Amino acid sequence: MSATVERSDEQALKFYTACFDGNLEEVQRIVKETPNLELNRVIHGGTAFAAAVQNSHLDARGRRPPRGERRARPGGRPRAE
Repeated sequence: MSATVERSDEQALKFYTACFDGNLEEVQRIVKETPNLELNRVIHGGTAFAAAVQNSHLDARGRRPPRGERRARPGGRPRAE
């Protein structure tokens, strides 16, 4: 296994663990330091975001935009308010 793949596996597991534990600072640090991280990777039977939600760590899912600010959906269409 290449060093790049091993590092990717290590970062994905750290990201999953931080989401599972609700460690928002660690989640943000890993995402910032690992721009090519596969966020939807399945680990232990689910994704990191699913683990965060399952453990009621909703802040680890991401932050909502401020009220009145609209975030675009995939495909370029804004979300309905």
